[in-house]
Amino acid sequence: MSISESELNSLITRRRALSGESYAAARKAVLDYLRQNGSISSEEYERLKSSSAH
Repeated sequence: MSISESELNSLITRRRALSGESYAAARKAVLDYLRQNGSISSEEYERLKSSSAH
């Protein structure tokens, strides 16, 4: 499965609303969660992690 940047940003926005984390911390947490539960592959995780522009 793959996730689009807009889907990822939606998850990050929701997490930040609940947690008060910075964008970078929330993005890392969301990516880690998606990788751990099998929603994204390790390759997708690395691609999204390295494309973080924030």
